[in-house]
Amino acid sequence: MTSHYQKTTLPNGLRLVTEHVNSVRSVAIGVWVGIGSRSEAEDQAGITHFLEHLLFKGTEHRTAREIAEQIESVGGQLNAFTGKEYTCFYVRILDEYMITGLELLADMLLASRFDEDDIEREKGVIIEEIRMYEDTPEDLVHDLFNATIWHGHPLGRSVLGSEQTVQTFSRSDLQRFFANHYTADNIVIAAAGNLVHDELVQIVSDVFSALPTGGKTAIGSPAQAGSRLAVITRAIEQAHICLGVTGLGHDDQDIYHLQVLNNLLGGGSSSRLFQGIREDRGLAYSVYSYLQSCRDCGLLTVYAGMNPGNVKAVVDLVRTELANIKQDGITTEEHERAVAQLKATLMMNLENTGARMSRLGRMELLMGKVIPPAEVIQKLSATTPEGVQKLAKRLFAKPPTIALVGPELAADGHWYLQTVVGTGEKNGIDGAH
Repeated sequence: MTSHYQKTTLPNGLRLVTEHVNSVRSVAIGVWVGIGSRSEAEDQAGITHFLEHLLFKGTEHRTAREIAEQIESVGGQLNAFTGKEYTCFYVRILDEYMITGLELLADMLLASRFDEDDIEREKGVIIEEIRMYEDTPEDLVHDLFNATIWHGHPLGRSVLGSEQTVQTFSRSDLQRFFANHYTADNIVIAAAGNLVHDELVQIVSDVFSALPTGGKTAIGSPAQAGSRLAVITRAIEQAHICLGVTGLGHDDQDIYHLQVLNNLLGGGSSSRLFQGIREDRGLAYSVYSYLQSCRDCGLLTVYAGMNPGNVKAVVDLVRTELANIKQDGITTEEHERAVAQLKATLMMNLENTGARMSRLGRMELLMGKVIPPAEVIQKLSATTPEGVQKLAKRLFAKPPTIALVGPELAADGHWYLQTVVGTGEKNGIDGAH
């Protein structure tokens, strides 16, 4: 597997990273801005996500309808998303229309109107989005888990913000936040597909020349996690639970051992949790584990949805697997299977220009470098069962954090969960008790 990346930093500090893929006729282009919910003040919660929405509402040259019609008239796709440490605006388009896609992205970033009526309408849209998540317990429990384990830190807040904060955003608030963070030296443009780097440098230089300079967004101190319990009671049929511990940052030397650990724990249908909880005992339909990684911290989280009467059994089984990995390690067969899965997933993702573009943009923005797939595969191959066990001993040394959304548990159920987290502490969050 070969990869050829090229990088150019323009005079205003804007970075352009590309990968030529000659077997496709499309190009994926992303504008990655180094601002996410982590850098918001408490009374600004959700403002980054609000801006992401607002930039689609029209510019000095195009209405919102014209933006949508122009991209779809050439068969392209234009979208965006907000994370905890970045915002990305991206387009996927045929190579012959690459300039069209770049001009649309530049127009949105350089000439958005910030119209008062659009702002008021979008408040309603985003409030409905917040309510949709709050009405979806299998989504809500993940936000509750973040808010619990990262209690008091911006990483623990929802990217969407709250109804209260969203209602307060004014045009001047949004313009000031935008001017402070949407600056050339806080932005990476990543592109992958049928392109020529030097040609793209010239186009980007032309259409983004008016992008102002500024400074990179401060991310603040790392999140310090503790062992806590949070419960939100809802009159629903299932209990949804997240149980987890602190993980690792993007550039931690053990990140590849962590990927192996996550994969064999709950990363697929052959994983310990899927087999033990769903296949062997039928206690849950959905059970898996996943990783969140930021610049300097992260999480390893297990999710399961189950009958409320099975909460204790499921939590016991998860705790048993964590203890078994910590105490007894993993087998050579498990290790080899997990590494093979991770390698295959990486290689199959590389068949998609959007996935290639996302690797470039995220790595360059957060780490200041792009790690070639061949190097990732080499590092995965260099992991060992002993290294995975050593990491498990480090991560599972303290009791886990638990978040649960579901019907009222019996008193002994609450007592049991308090015992698991080892503190007896309950953290009241958003109606939790």
